[in-house]
Amino acid sequence: MNLPAYKSLYDFSAIEVAVQLYFVDTGAFVAPPDSTDRTRESWVAPAGKTPFFTAFQAAIFEKSRPRVACFLNSISAVGSKQGTPIADNNGALRNYIFSGQLTFEIITEPDYASHMDLRAQTFSLAEMIAPLVDDATKKIGANQYMTHQIVAVSVHSFSTSIDIHQGFYGSQIHYNITFQIPPPAIKAITG
Repeated sequence: MNLPAYKSLYDFSAIEVAVQLYFVDTGAFVAPPDSTDRTRESWVAPAGKTPFFTAFQAAIFEKSRPRVACFLNSISAVGSKQGTPIADNNGALRNYIFSGQLTFEIITEPDYASHMDLRAQTFSLAEMIAPLVDDATKKIGANQYMTHQIVAVSVHSFSTSIDIHQGFYGSQIHYNITFQIPPPAIKAITG
């Protein structure tokens, strides 16, 4: 079995990274340095840019304010009604369609107007992570940054409430997400 090749198919953190790249590509957000960068511990976002973190990065850069982070949770394989498993080159049937919850966490200084502004900006961009397109081969939104394909993103829940903590305001927006490993990628793996 070609374990490294299969591992890349099931590294769903790539979806968080693709969403991050999509947000950063708008010009309003910035990604932090990677885990090997020596300046990581002292990193501060450039003026006028809001840091956007993956789940892993959010735990490291928790003092950055304002900030947005995304978390992919509650991942499960979608039943056979939605998609028949794909046979790999070993003849094993593999699930390739998954669903989960994509959560955006918005943290700001304790200022209601700036918090609501950042949350509205996050919401408007999240709506275009995987928009419906007239041609399924078009890679727009977050799909342009990864091998996996986000099939659908829809609002699961959000509210106008804000969690008020000492020193910051926080809120979350939750989306249902369906994504797939492209069947040709599963079929291409040998050994």
